[in-house]
Amino acid sequence: MKTQIQTQGLENVQGMIQDLAAEYPNAAVRALNKSMTGGKTDMKATIREVYRIPAGIIDKRIGIVKATRANLSGHIISKGRAIHLTDIPGTKALAKGKGISVNVRKDTGTQRIPRGFIATGRTSGKQIVFHRKRGPGPSGLVPRYPIEARTAPHPEVLYNAPANWAKIQTKIAERVEKACEAELAAELRRLDGKW
Repeated sequence: MKTQIQTQGLENVQGMIQDLAAEYPNAAVRALNKSMTGGKTDMKATIREVYRIPAGIIDKRIGIVKATRANLSGHIISKGRAIHLTDIPGTKALAKGKGISVNVRKDTGTQRIPRGFIATGRTSGKQIVFHRKRGPGPSGLVPRYPIEARTAPHPEVLYNAPANWAKIQTKIAERVEKACEAELAAELRRLDGKW
């Protein structure tokens, strides 16, 4: 999964960056890159307000393509796969046949996945949660297949929810405005010989 976050709703801050770039391109690049780094932090914080996903796990799935003087645009990008339930603190196998215990959302408490079990993933090679789709067969035995991997929502799904994206846009716009002002002030001090 690899998706770019677009800057819809951030047109006013785009104008700020362009105005700064016309006079001080290096300052504009620094302001934009600082804003994107801060935006990534805001995205992680927004997700972690509701979900018990460790910051490091989210961090691996959000990347930044930095701006340069030659290309005054940057992107915050979603990357990687969905989050394994085994990456959520407290996920554990219950007594044999009782399933898996997991707590993904802060507001729901611990949930049980009946017929769930932890095993090594075929492609990932790591311990992940699986779920048997069917109950006992006609003989009363639980068939081995079909099974499916169970995962937590991908960060992209979470921060692109309308309420979350509105919050993130506001925070990024504030960051861009502050970064532009700070970088312009630093550039003027440099030109005035007052470092």
